[in-house]
This record gives sequence, C-alpha cells and structure tokens, in this order.
Amino acid sequence: MHELWTTLGYEEVNLDGVAYGTRVARAVMRDFPDGLRSVILDSTFPPQADLYVDIGNSAQRALTVLFTDCANHENCAAAYPNLEDNFYELIDRLNTDPVELTLTDFFTGEEYAFILTGDAFFELVFSSLYASSILIYLPLMIGDAYNGDFGITELLGSAIFLDFSVDFGMYLSVQCAEEVPFQTLAEVDAASENLPEAINYFAVGEHPDVFDLCGIWNVGTSSDIEETPISSDVPTLIVSGRYD
Repeated sequence: MHELWTTLGYEEVNLDGVAYGTRVARAVMRDFPDGLRSVILDSTFPPQADLYVDIGNSAQRALTVLFTDCANHENCAAAYPNLEDNFYELIDRLNTDPVELTLTDFFTGEEYAFILTGDAFFELVFSSLYASSILIYLPLMIGDAYNGDFGITELLGSAIFLDFSVDFGMYLSVQCAEEVPFQTLAEVDAASENLPEAINYFAVGEHPDVFDLCGIWNVGTSSDIEETPISSDVPTLIVSGRYD
C-alpha cells in the first residue's frame, strides 16, 4: 500500500479500513505513519483480538441487542412478543426436522434445493446482522419462519448462501497465519461453554474444520507483532455499529 501511494505521487493519504481492512490499516499505521494524514477504522478488528475465542460471545451480544430493540419498539413487541424464545425454539425444531427450501441465484436465475437446519438458520441470522438494511427484517423473518412461512428466509438465504465472492483458500491463508496459531480449540470451548446451545455450536461446531485445515495448509505463522496492539499519533476516527 505504501508503494502504491508513493508510486502514484501522493505525499499523504487518508486511509479507510473496514472490518478485516482495519487490521491491515493498523499495520500501515505502525510501519508507515509518516505517509498518513488520517485513518478511518470502520467495524474494527484489533490485532490482539482472538476471532474464534471471541465470536460466540460477540454473536450473543448482537442477538441480545436485536431482541432488546424489538422488545423496546411498540410495533415490533406487539407483533413478536416472544421473539427470543421463538428464535431458539425454531432452531431446535429445524435441527430435529429440517425443511427444504428453493434458493435462486439472482445473477443466473438457476434454482437450488437447500436443506435448512437450525444451525443454518442461525448462521443466516448472524450474517444478516452485518447489514443495517437487512437486519430490520429479521424479526419478520424469524416470526414467519416460526409459523412455517419461509418466504423471506428463501429470499435472504439466496443472497447469503449463494454468495461465492469470498475465496475460501484466501480465507485459510489469512486465518491460518494470523489467527489460528494464537488460540486453541480448548480456549474456544472454554469461552463458549456457558452460551446457549445454538450459539455454542456456532462458535465451536464449525471451527474445528479450520483448525484441522490449517494443519495441512502450510502457510506458516505471522510474527507476534501482528498480534500486538499499536500506538499511533495519526488522527483516527473509529466507527462501530451497535450490532457489530
């Protein structure tokens, strides 16, 4: 990044990092502070954070905000008075008796059969918390699905489950170098043991695959400096959403 802006002839730049980009931005702040006029860190992911250890409790916090916001909103509370209980009951029901959905690729129009389990429904809701334009529909989606109407689930699932824009190989190359070596499955288990069953599975059940794959991905380990908080005098705006 430093070579890019110097090649383009800029003496100073304003750097904007989002999500994982905030970790990259911090590395630039650490190594090339003289070229930075200002930095924006949007949805920050600090280097000292342990993703897999933290994600279960982060998910619970965000869901608590969702359920609390609905309970404090007159119309939402009236329409979905038992949203949290219904959500976890629906997950249990779908894990016992999954339903088959039809997902549609919005680009090609091709349709796919999709078996919706409770764990998949949880993942869908969690992924939707990333977008404020979507999360406002989550009480409606949960309420409809609880009553057997999966129309919104199919629509949202088509957008999220058929999104292949993330390259899993690149994901492993980053995570196996920067995250997995600095935490253990035992730590993930310990951090998640008191969470509701659905969140515990989300935090623990999916991640052993990543830890196992890192054993054969062979990308090496980042130095400890990539896990160390930085101190910087560069003017910085930190932005964080309530559901982030």
